[in-house]
Amino acid sequence: MPKKIRIKHHIKMGRRKGIFLLPNIFTTISLFFGFFSIIYSIGLQFFISSISILIAFIFDSLDGRVARIIKVQSDFGAEYDSLSDMIAFGLAPSLMVYNFSIQILENIDWKRFSWLSSFIYIACVALRLAKFNTRIKLNSALAKRYFFGMPCPASAIFLSSMIWLCNFYNFNNYLIFFLSEILIIIFGLLMVSNIRYRSYKDIDIRSPVKSKILVAIILIIGLIAFQPIWTVFILSGLYITSGPIYKIKFFLQQKKKK
Repeated sequence: MPKKIRIKHHIKMGRRKGIFLLPNIFTTISLFFGFFSIIYSIGLQFFISSISILIAFIFDSLDGRVARIIKVQSDFGAEYDSLSDMIAFGLAPSLMVYNFSIQILENIDWKRFSWLSSFIYIACVALRLAKFNTRIKLNSALAKRYFFGMPCPASAIFLSSMIWLCNFYNFNNYLIFFLSEILIIIFGLLMVSNIRYRSYKDIDIRSPVKSKILVAIILIIGLIAFQPIWTVFILSGLYITSGPIYKIKFFLQQKKKK
């Protein structure tokens, strides 16, 4: 295939060759705050560590949208974004949970269980990102509308906000330890599952919307301003449970039809 034809074919598939500055700056900032979160969680400063993951999520959300708006999506950007996600939403939250847990534990065996569950979570994040990149390359409309498996930023936000709340209210007992370890294993399994989660990438921000959507956005902004950590914790929890709820609802509907 001639070079010019190959380039045109590549553009039609939605990707371009090269390194584009603006979206990759957002990805780099997201990577920086993921690394920043790791440094502060090692120092047991979980408030700053949690905030860093939230900031990383904001910039991670922007890089892809900016690339789509200005039409500079590239294979390099997709791979760079995945590597950034691995640090910011894989390694950072798992280390935060581990560092929070080991200050509670006295038994060495439970500490081994803690790092093992953290490794399971990281491995599932890596598998989830690899699966995501494979589906995106298929360029299907379904892959754009849905995530197949829970997206790792959702679990990272929930875990970081949970640790933030536990640290703020001084919840540092064995119940919290077992809850956090069970959750990161469950989240890891959800990430490598085929449960659908809405990606909201198909929403066109330039198109008109209903007034109730605007009201809902205003209310969410107000709640974040009033109680930021509780709002983030609840919203991320609702998103995480939306996938299994939809799966159960679909299963019951299919059973009813049969």
